[in-house]
Amino acid sequence: MQLDNFNAPTNHCTFDHKPRRMKKVIVALRKFGSKNKKKEEAHSAGIIEDTAAGTLLSILNSQIPGQHMQTPTGHSFLQNAENNRITNSNITNIGGNQTNHYYESGGPFFEANKIITQDMIASATPAAPMIFKGREELVEQGVAILCQQGLRFLAILGAGGIGKTSLALHIMNYVSVKKKFAERCYFIPCELFEDAESLVRGLIHVMELTMQENQSKQKVLFNHLQFVQGDLLIVFDNFETPWNHGDSRIVVKNLLEKIAMCGKVSLIVTMRGPDGPGDIPWEILGDQSGIPTLSPISAKEAFKAFAGNKLQSSDDSESQIDSLLYQIEYVPLAIRLSAQHVKKIPLAALISLWEKDKTSVLTEGRVPGRLTSTQYDKAINMNLQARKYFKQSENQWSQAISMSWLSEIYCAQARYKEGSEMILEAQQLFQQVGNELGVTECLKRLGDIYRMQGRNDEAIKMISDAQKQFQTFGNQMRAAECLWSLGELYRVQKKYDKATEMIMKSQKQSEEIGDKQRVAFCLLTLGCIYMDQAQYDEAVNMFSNAQMQYQNIGMIVDVPWCYQYLGETYRLQGQYGKAKEALTEALELLNGFSGEKYRMGCTLLHFGHLFFDMKDFVEAKRKYEEAENVFNSHGQLEKEADYCSWALAKLGEAIKQ
Repeated sequence: MQLDNFNAPTNHCTFDHKPRRMKKVIVALRKFGSKNKKKEEAHSAGIIEDTAAGTLLSILNSQIPGQHMQTPTGHSFLQNAENNRITNSNITNIGGNQTNHYYESGGPFFEANKIITQDMIASATPAAPMIFKGREELVEQGVAILCQQGLRFLAILGAGGIGKTSLALHIMNYVSVKKKFAERCYFIPCELFEDAESLVRGLIHVMELTMQENQSKQKVLFNHLQFVQGDLLIVFDNFETPWNHGDSRIVVKNLLEKIAMCGKVSLIVTMRGPDGPGDIPWEILGDQSGIPTLSPISAKEAFKAFAGNKLQSSDDSESQIDSLLYQIEYVPLAIRLSAQHVKKIPLAALISLWEKDKTSVLTEGRVPGRLTSTQYDKAINMNLQARKYFKQSENQWSQAISMSWLSEIYCAQARYKEGSEMILEAQQLFQQVGNELGVTECLKRLGDIYRMQGRNDEAIKMISDAQKQFQTFGNQMRAAECLWSLGELYRVQKKYDKATEMIMKSQKQSEEIGDKQRVAFCLLTLGCIYMDQAQYDEAVNMFSNAQMQYQNIGMIVDVPWCYQYLGETYRLQGQYGKAKEALTEALELLNGFSGEKYRMGCTLLHFGHLFFDMKDFVEAKRKYEEAENVFNSHGQLEKEADYCSWALAKLGEAIKQ
């Protein structure tokens, strides 16, 4: 018995493609940080089944759930509206990132059933921010402690959002520090490591130490640290994670103090709280209370740098900025979030919202990666306020932008009627101001909305027209996205030759402009086209190539999808051993991404199909139930959970036969 037509509810090849007032601010940021402590891969590359294209850059800086997100690979007419998601970012950064230390692949290790790979460590390693104002003296102080004074232990302490990690990265990248420690600088993102054992494994991993079978991990680590040639620097970032985890503090303290005893080793810890960890003579960066907030002048410079050209300078705006910065007490994270809001709504409106809602303007929902209904409503209300403001000021371009935001928010809720109305209004406004790129962007967006509604012929016409226009404008990236959308539309219509032609054109065009993510995505889509036609060997080849491509470009969160499709293809071929191996690999990788509930549920579902085909009904039932529980725990995957119930019912019928 094989379930050839027994696939996931959205088809086996549907992708999901992602003191005083300061005390109040800090409390909000602490709550925010504790809820979003675990960093996940913040990316979702894929094809969606039930929303329109484009990345929802919500006014609240939140993420739409993975299964509702369209691939965010292109630059639209909203070119300055970058993806400002905070859920997965390091909240102690004040700016953009530049990776400090890369590690060679050394294979994964497991921590409490959670797989940690070299790529995950590299992905969790933040970068030295490019926008970094008012911290020069602190950086010089830290460098002097490590280099001129010859002291070995530097603690960077303070509240969440104050900029500890940014300081550590800039100190680590300072010329004299690099000269002293050469290539022996290691950054450990401690949010991945909850106890002493996992910290040891992480250190062995990043230092690329060789382990023999049955050899003590601590012995290998300390042999290296004690006999290392030259000075060595370890940065333990967010050390409060292992320090405060369960009852592990004594063991973590012992490990840290043993590392400190190694004469060639210098340490930097970033940590919330007033004191450095353990009985180690830490030099505290800043004053006795830790890292201070920014000065008013530096705060203003940072705010303007983050806001970019969206901020129009005037006497009124200068005083408004001063007022806002005073109210948020010059806290770096609050400055960053506020400036990102200014990219979308007027400064005066932001100040009004702050005065009304205070820190709720700067916080996100309780569940990382998901907007609550209240947040959707707030995002809509904020955009409607902005729309009204721009309409009164006769700023048609900005009004069109607001309409585009509203369209995306509506579509993320599957409110396609409202979404299409908003994008049509935006298109008319762009026509009135002569912005042809904006008009074309709206045409593409409307085509994608129709695609999600199953209005495929209308969608094909619109997206074809948009593709030609983007090609005329020389916007190769957006043209390639249109080609992909056309390929997916033809695939749904079972016009496989046309689908293959469009996807291969998209792949070729993406290769020409260096869009490696889109190339991998096209390979994955081609695999699905072959699988739809039962050309399983070709499908396996495409999925394998996509997996290697995603691995090579560091998009680790998309690798499990490739393994899932490989597992499904092997199942349909009757190669159950290979199918089980591929699906197991997918699950192990997904264990490292707690927010990927949709993908986890789908993989468990396919595992259930596999055991069904193998007539192992006990295991099939277990996997279907696990999938149902995962979908239910998400809160917005009711259809998928219902499908699991249907699968369990079909399983019951099979058992009775």
